[in-house]
Amino acid sequence: MKRSYLALPLVIALIAVTVACTPRDNAASSCTDGSRPIYRVPASPATHWPSSLLLLEDHTTVDAQARTFDDSVLDAQGFGIGVKFHNPVGSRNDLCMLGGTIASTIDPENTPWETWHRVNGLTVLTTNFQVVGTRITNQGDMIDFEDTATNWKVTGVRTDGGGGSTSGYIHDDCIQNDGMNSGVVDDSKFDGCTVFMSSMDNSSPFVNSGTNRVEVKNSLVWLRPFHNSYNTTKYGFDRHGGFFKWAQTPATDGVAPKLSVHDSVFRSDDPAAYGGNANGFLGLPPGTSCNNVTLVNTQTWPADELRSWTSQCTNLTLATTATWNAKVSAWDSAHPTM
Repeated sequence: MKRSYLALPLVIALIAVTVACTPRDNAASSCTDGSRPIYRVPASPATHWPSSLLLLEDHTTVDAQARTFDDSVLDAQGFGIGVKFHNPVGSRNDLCMLGGTIASTIDPENTPWETWHRVNGLTVLTTNFQVVGTRITNQGDMIDFEDTATNWKVTGVRTDGGGGSTSGYIHDDCIQNDGMNSGVVDDSKFDGCTVFMSSMDNSSPFVNSGTNRVEVKNSLVWLRPFHNSYNTTKYGFDRHGGFFKWAQTPATDGVAPKLSVHDSVFRSDDPAAYGGNANGFLGLPPGTSCNNVTLVNTQTWPADELRSWTSQCTNLTLATTATWNAKVSAWDSAHPTM
């Protein structure tokens, strides 16, 4: 019997396509698989978006691909919010925001930090929210999950340079989780955080979220300074904070979620000045589950802060800028703009 080998290349090609799919691709497919209502953002909004009156039923996918949300114009109280999902009673559960860009043209180096403290790229108050493939630049907090934003997901998002900028310019937290909820960060690039992630309650009664868990995986994080950084009177100019601003004193800032970190790369080219945890500014919080992590340019890190990683992580690699550049190049190639 004559054998045909035509099917073999097709099988190999299908396998290659399957392997090439990123977590962002999979999440985007899940958000658009026909099981969800889809609301297409009609145009790039001229004002902060959306209105709390916009009807978005539960499980809606908000398709923001090729849309830009500009929060450069601050309101009378000095607040700027690119996108804010309010939490109307009985609606907006399990939303998926897909793609788009949230940006401002506020001077990234010379604007006082106190101004940035009121400028947020994406603010979420709804439950089971996921953001997929959105690019956010030049903000105070990149993504702010409020107390009611339980079980959040961040997949395939990015902050990075562009338009002449060398950094994504997130002047405070790339992810603020001060509601201390459970969440997942996957397949994302954070090139330009002052602090990567915060989970610290600032108001009494303080949250005890020790049963919650935050997972960070398949992601790239680079802490970068900017000129008018936090509290220049105390810390000076051109500084940045730590990777994890994590609650450490239950009586004053609550009990933070448990933390799992794996298959990710963390870079800092110099010591941090503020915004850390019990293990120091660049330290990995005590009790973290950590595996297959790469740290870049640790020769400048305080020894005890580096030790918090080496003592808690399995399969830990210490690397140079060349490794970071290779990881970024691979990530960029796999993640065209949505």
